[in-house]
This record gives sequence, C-alpha cells and structure tokens, in this order.
Amino acid sequence: MLADANKSIPDVERIVGDAAKGLAIGGQELAALQRDLPAAEAKVKSIADRIRELEKEGTLNELIDLLKINADKESDFFAEPVKLTENKLFPIPNYGSAMSPFFTTLSLWVGALLLVSLLTVEVHEPEAQLKSYQIYFGRYMTFGTLAVLQSVLVTAGDIWLLKAYVADKLPFIAFGMLLSAIFMLIVYTLVSVFGNVGKAMAIVLLVLQLAGSGGTFPIQVTPPFFQAIHPFLPFTYAISMMREAVGGILWDIVAKDVAVLLLFVGAALLIGLALKSAINRAAERMVAKAKESKLIH
Repeated sequence: MLADANKSIPDVERIVGDAAKGLAIGGQELAALQRDLPAAEAKVKSIADRIRELEKEGTLNELIDLLKINADKESDFFAEPVKLTENKLFPIPNYGSAMSPFFTTLSLWVGALLLVSLLTVEVHEPEAQLKSYQIYFGRYMTFGTLAVLQSVLVTAGDIWLLKAYVADKLPFIAFGMLLSAIFMLIVYTLVSVFGNVGKAMAIVLLVLQLAGSGGTFPIQVTPPFFQAIHPFLPFTYAISMMREAVGGILWDIVAKDVAVLLLFVGAALLIGLALKSAINRAAERMVAKAKESKLIH
C-alpha cells in the first residue's frame, strides 16, 4: 500500500498544482465579477423596473403573446387572409357560354319584333267575314310557326355553330321553342291590338328587360327602379329557364319559370281576345287619319 501511495504522489502533486492554478484563475475571474457586478445589478434593476411598468400598463401579457406568434404563419395569413375551398355544383367553363341564356333570349324577342315588322297581323280580305278571335288565332299560327323555326336555328346554332357549352342540349332547344312561341304571342298581341303603337310598346318593353332582367349583372346591383320591375318581366323567367339548361337542370326552378311565363300567356290572350275588337274599332279613325298624313304606314 505504501508502494502504491508512493507511485500516486506525483499525480497528487500535479492535481494540487492544477488546483492552485485554478484558484488563481478563479480569483482573477472573481475579481472581474466583483468589478462588473454593480453594472449588472443596475441593468437587472432597470429591467425589473421596466417589467413592473409593463405590468402596470397591462401590456406585458400582450408582449408575451406577441413573442409567442409564429412569424411564418403570421406572414402566410397576411399574404392570404382567406383560403377558399370551391365546390362547383353546376360549372360553366367559359364566360361566353354563361352569357348564352341572355343573348339567346334577347335574339328570340328581336326575332319576334322582326316578324311583326315584315308580316302583317291583319287579314286584307274585305269580303271575308271573320271574327276578331279567328283573325287573332289564324294570323298567330303563321307568326308562331316562324318564331319556333327561328328558335331552333338560334339554339342549335349556339350549340353546334358557336360551340357554346350546354349541359342539357335537347331541353335547351325545347325551352327556346317554348320561349319563342310565348314572346311571339306577346309581341303579336301588342301589334294586333294596338297597331304600330304596339310595335313601339314591344321595343320599350325590350329596352326595360335588357336592364331589368338581371341577364348581364345581378339584379341586386342595378338601380331600384329595375329591381322593382324585375319580377314582372318575361325575360327574368326566360333567362332563368335557359340557364338551367346550360348549367344543369333543377326541374323545380324550371316549373316555377314556366308557371310564371304561362301567366304572361294568359294576360296576352286576355288582351288579344277581349280587347282586340273594341280597341281596333276605337283606333280605326285614328289609324285612318294617321295614314292620310302619309307619315305612318
């Protein structure tokens, strides 16, 4: 054991020497610490005073919450504050196809106006003893047939010539035929009952429907006047029905549109059958005077 102890003495001496060096270094560091301690103490007191001020102002918790914020997530939020998840139920691929219901409806009404401008609504046979309702329905057969043929050309041209997107092609053509027949009945009734004044009425009605039907912009962004007349215009329900065929049919909407359009049909028939004879007789002298002026045909 003494022999082993003798062997360990050099190591002990080295360790004691290292410890003495460490104590010397520690003494130097301790002296430096003593020098810097007052400044550090002052800084700690300053920070403590600032923290107490923040606590009094109630902003310390806000500062802590701010420091907890994930900067990357925060920047992503400001870059894209709202993330939309789209679920398209009845998608229409392009703007032109989305506008086809409005322009198709418009063309059918214009076609009806052109027909009453080209063809006469009266029977120019004085010897024919025809009642007013016979003239009314007889002439409409001609106008209605041409109007339906026009609608077939328009709707088929939309699909196969202009390549417009239409989800339900056959209903699109069928709806166009129905609308053309209804529009023709309305315009024909106005001209048949009121003469050239009826043509002007049909044009005025066309202008009102261009702005009041909601075909180009949502009706909610139009002036109050057009919002007020919106539910009373044939275009409102005609465009809605054609949109169903273009985007995908919901039959309850189509049924509602057809029901309202049939009300317009009923009103046109009522005017044409009940008032045609009386209004024609009342306006006969006025029309004769107008023709004598050689300004109105």
